[in-house]
Amino acid sequence: MKAKFSATDVAFTGFGVVRRHPFSVLLWALLHAIFIGGLGYYMAASGMAALLAKMTAEGATHARDPKAALAMLSRLATFYPVPILVSILASAVFTCAMNRVVLRPREDFFGFIWFGGDELRQIGLILLTAVVALGAYLGVVVVIVAGAFALAAIAGAVHGAPWLVPTLAIAFAVALFCATIFVLVRLSLAAALTFDSKKINLFGSWTLTRGQFWPMLGAYVLAALTTLVAGLVASMLVALVLAIAFGFSSAGLAFHRQAETVAELTALPAIVALMLNALVYAILLPLMGTPPAAIYKALTAKDAPAAA
Repeated sequence: MKAKFSATDVAFTGFGVVRRHPFSVLLWALLHAIFIGGLGYYMAASGMAALLAKMTAEGATHARDPKAALAMLSRLATFYPVPILVSILASAVFTCAMNRVVLRPREDFFGFIWFGGDELRQIGLILLTAVVALGAYLGVVVVIVAGAFALAAIAGAVHGAPWLVPTLAIAFAVALFCATIFVLVRLSLAAALTFDSKKINLFGSWTLTRGQFWPMLGAYVLAALTTLVAGLVASMLVALVLAIAFGFSSAGLAFHRQAETVAELTALPAIVALMLNALVYAILLPLMGTPPAAIYKALTAKDAPAAA
């Protein structure tokens, strides 16, 4: 008989992690600040941030001039490899940290942060997932096009029921959304499984989660709502601190406003905002990052020793 778990307990796993490992939270904040600060510096120094701001400001113009929009996107494409690589690296490192704190709580070296085989396998899993997601996306596009032709045929055949085609279109969209959520939930333990088995395994999660969709979905929804509320409250507090310390014009930095120049990025308000936002991220990270590992631990009856 497959092990069961409490959706509520799983959803609140992150709170216990933050309470038991405050020093690790500070290290996660520092590492996140390094990642984001370094990426921000690259974007500002290379001109990518200014180009993004220009593209946003000229959105209406680009909508009327596809050639200008394509030229702007082509210029942006030359900048994207660095942010993509940094994002993959950061995702692998932090995902392993969240799995490590739940599945290997005794490996508390440098806040459960390391870079080795576990992280490399997570990078491999990320790349494999991206390839599978691209294939799935192309498949969905084919289904949508086929559905559009089918709806057009139905519309031509049924003139007396104008409500039928919109109803079918909505039903199709809802079914597609539900199918996407179902697949994402069923495959959500792939990172924990890869971490624990030391083998890249995307589809093993499907077998492991058979019959567990609803409690898993409940746990994820509860964790997401909790994280959302905590994040909003924390962001407002950061905005208040920045407004009191540097004036109301700096409050927007609490919501990750992108600096366009190196001078703006290295100004004291921006540095303080970076550190405060990094601390908020480090607190929220286990709230959403540890439930999959906790579910995996319960379903595989992993009885790892509790952290001291």
